[in-house]
Amino acid sequence: DRRGLFVANLPWAAEEGEVRLDDRSPATSVLFDLCPGGRTEPAVLALAGCPPEMGLSYPCNAGWRLWALGRGGRGDVIVDDLRKRWATMRSVLENNTIQEDWTAAPDSGSQWSHCAVVPLYVLHQDVAGIRPTEPGFRRCEIRPQLADLRELRLTSHTARGPIRFRAEGEPSLRRFAIALPEGIEATLLFPADARV
Repeated sequence: DRRGLFVANLPWAAEEGEVRLDDRSPATSVLFDLCPGGRTEPAVLALAGCPPEMGLSYPCNAGWRLWALGRGGRGDVIVDDLRKRWATMRSVLENNTIQEDWTAAPDSGSQWSHCAVVPLYVLHQDVAGIRPTEPGFRRCEIRPQLADLRELRLTSHTARGPIRFRAEGEPSLRRFAIALPEGIEATLLFPADARV
């Protein structure tokens, strides 16, 4: 309760002489409304800052942290993470694949073509902000969190057909074009100070 977030080694912290965090516990607490007293800020701040005492999930499970950051309105951290952590992976630069571990060497036991599709679903669900709010995508919300991106175009394929999303312009004034297939009702959410 003093920190306002879950500590991975709380029962043993005094004995071990340090506090350790992991990205999954605060992420899960934000996503499933488990934060002490309903306060999400400490967990979101820890997930955004990744302090040295925080262990990070391997790439295939790294989406939990990014989802929680999206829920906490930190699209800026998500975009930065995609640019600096994901796009600079050696496997991406040399092989156009996503490696299984954050550090992977060629000709080793490290896999260079694993199932880490985190950047794809996070781009759709948390940067473009397209999420279903009813089963079968009958209803959805679109909550863009583009940070400093000047342009984003994507198509989210749903059970009811494709949602086409386009945003362009400076962060201070953006233009959006969103095409919905028949049978989907969408709610578009922007911060109160947005100029669109």
